[in-house]
Amino acid sequence: MRSALPGDSSRREPIKLAPQHGRARRSLRNETAMLHETVERHFATGPMTRDAYIRYLMMNRPITSIEPALEAASIHRVLPDWDMRQRRFALASDMDSMGIPNRETRAITLSDDIGTLLGWSYVLEGSRLGARFILKEIEATLDRELIAATRFLRHGAGTGLWTTFTASLNRIDNDPCAIESACEAARAAFSYFEAATESFRSPVLSHR
Repeated sequence: MRSALPGDSSRREPIKLAPQHGRARRSLRNETAMLHETVERHFATGPMTRDAYIRYLMMNRPITSIEPALEAASIHRVLPDWDMRQRRFALASDMDSMGIPNRETRAITLSDDIGTLLGWSYVLEGSRLGARFILKEIEATLDRELIAATRFLRHGAGTGLWTTFTASLNRIDNDPCAIESACEAARAAFSYFEAATESFRSPVLSHR
């Protein structure tokens, strides 16, 4: 087969650029690494006690605002299995079981572009991964009351939700603007979880 030379009129194959599989996920991971580490330090509860678990649940309270905002922005267009992913009702149930006072949720308005929706969802899905480690600590306590209040921690276990989520992230691998929007959204989401730690400076909870 002869090579094409300058001036050669033979038809050339178009240059194909390989898709950047995983680019969006890598960008999100790199952009939020320090934020993730900061939030993790707050989530590092030490020995698992009733009070430590209450703090953990309270620090996840932003989910009760973020999920409705995602739904209002039509997250179902991006994640058709969203109904399987939402966890705020499981969280509310566990908080009630642990005697955590109900609080009015903060309204959030989100853009409905795919990058923004995936960025906020990335933080929520990432927190699901960490929940399994907290669950192991609670199960090790053999405290029946704590173990009964782990619906939030168990939610989606064994259903492969992270795998299907990363497949959705691949949709924007070759869209730098969408990736930038996703990273900005993820940073905003982390800021809500970071702000949740302020609640620990308020007067404490009523325990049952």
